Parts: sequence; C-alpha cells; structure tokens
Amino acid sequence: MPSQPTARLRFICLALPEAVEKEAWGDPTFRPPYVGHKGWVGMRLDRKPDWDEVAKVVRHSYRLTAPKKLAALVGDEAAPQSRSSR
Repeated sequence: MPSQPTARLRFICLALPEAVEKEAWGDPTFRPPYVGHKGWVGMRLDRKPDWDEVAKVVRHSYRLTAPKKLAALVGDEAAPQSRSSR
C-alpha cells in the first residue's frame, strides 16, 4: 500500500466498483457515480489513522449506498465499531 495519506486513500477507494476520483476544493474526492449529496464520509487522515479501519469504514459505507449488484462485489465484513464502543 502507498505511504502518503492521499495515495493510500486513493488505493482503497478506487478498488471499489465504479468509484472515480474528482477534484473538489483543490483536494481529491472519491465517489461512485450513483452517490448523491448525502454520500460523504469524512475522516481525519493527518493524525496517523488506522488504515485497516479506514478501509473497513470505506467498504462498509460503499456497501450501504451501492446498488445491490455492486455491493455484492465488495467483501462482506462486520461493520466497524465506533470508538465509543471500544
């Protein structure tokens, strides 16, 4: 996996079916074409994130919003736990 935060996030996001990269406000954003204005996931990446958890959150979010055929193409794993429940 790449070492820079944007490159790591790109690697995770663009592995998802039909995901694309677009620039918004000078930064890259990654989204599938069918996600509307409620399709954002925000994360802090400047504080040494747990990249396994980032990948799980991104894949879980994708499965929640993707059409069933595309969601089925992404591995099924348990939903990430919130930090408050750990």
